[in-house]
Amino acid sequence: MDAFKIENYEREHGAGTFIPFRHLSESEADQVLHSFKERLHLPVQSDYGDISRFIFANSFVMKDVDAESEEFDLDSIVRQLRFDAADLVYLNWYRFDKIDELRFVDLCEKFDDIWYPSSDDLDVFDRNMNWLISLEHSGSIRVLRIG
Repeated sequence: MDAFKIENYEREHGAGTFIPFRHLSESEADQVLHSFKERLHLPVQSDYGDISRFIFANSFVMKDVDAESEEFDLDSIVRQLRFDAADLVYLNWYRFDKIDELRFVDLCEKFDDIWYPSSDDLDVFDRNMNWLISLEHSGSIRVLRIG
């Protein structure tokens, strides 16, 4: 999680009030990336570009859904897609080298404090890697069912 997001939130709500999350170490992020490649049946040597192309080719855009709109509700989207909303989810901020883990309910509750439109491209996926929701900086949403 970017430090400035935590600072912005805590400036408004008080020190130490940002939602609990865990930033994965480099080795943990590498393991998640390795597991993700396995789930997608991609070669071990695949790079982020290969993963991005796979996601783009095998996902679909949710029409009439805009993450920037005031009505956006990630929990409703996950329920609509009939995805299992595991307790913990991963947030991939870049190239599977900056990954945070947090409770799905916290992500939904504080979504506007976590995802910044116009600047953030964010992949949200469950710990079992059965699904991925990619929120693009423009507000469009791609969905990938895995397995």
